[in-house]
Amino acid sequence: MKKLLTIISISALFIFLSFIIYKWFIREKKYTPGTERCIDCALIDNDTLQRMVGTVEIDKNGKWLFTDRLTNLTYNLTPCDFNCGREEVNYFDKINLKDPATQKQLYFDIEGKYSRKKNELMYKSVISLGKRIFLNIKKTKEATFDHIRERHTPLEEQTFLLKESHYAGLRSFLPHYFNKQQLKLPIPIKEATWETGDSTLITIWFQQKQNLWQPIEHYEWRKGTEF
Repeated sequence: MKKLLTIISISALFIFLSFIIYKWFIREKKYTPGTERCIDCALIDNDTLQRMVGTVEIDKNGKWLFTDRLTNLTYNLTPCDFNCGREEVNYFDKINLKDPATQKQLYFDIEGKYSRKKNELMYKSVISLGKRIFLNIKKTKEATFDHIRERHTPLEEQTFLLKESHYAGLRSFLPHYFNKQQLKLPIPIKEATWETGDSTLITIWFQQKQNLWQPIEHYEWRKGTEF
């Protein structure tokens, strides 16, 4: 009988210790500012993020509004660490939104996750790009991509293979520029879009020749145009 009680006591103690260890492992960690990355910011690290370039305004209620210069659409801005009790990203009420000399709106390159339901862009990083500089196509008509990019940050940029591209919308010119045999080849094409005015854009296509992205065609269009 004494041996049985000993076994029961040891078993109970083992179960109790196992429960304590289990609770320790699944415990909810209390957030201490500055000790670990904000959970909301950490979550979007592993998500598909978007990069947008545009201007920021603060409305009368103190909300930050971001206007994408490619589409002219406006979104609510929320920092990913909004509920974390600390400031991990830039807060727009503490930085200049306009050029002090000209009072023109500055551009910001913002990376984050867009929620269509909330019309909200939750961002984790901000880069100030400075004042607006429109692309002058007459001065850059024959310029390489790298030469243009030295002074003008593209609103949008991507490289695709000619054989994998569709030939509609902005790219409808491709079958007229390349022959049928070339259209089946993996020829890299770089496509980049810049702003030429308050309401106008230009998309330029480049082909790599002699290690340089040389322009082959361009198309000017108005912001908000759907293709």
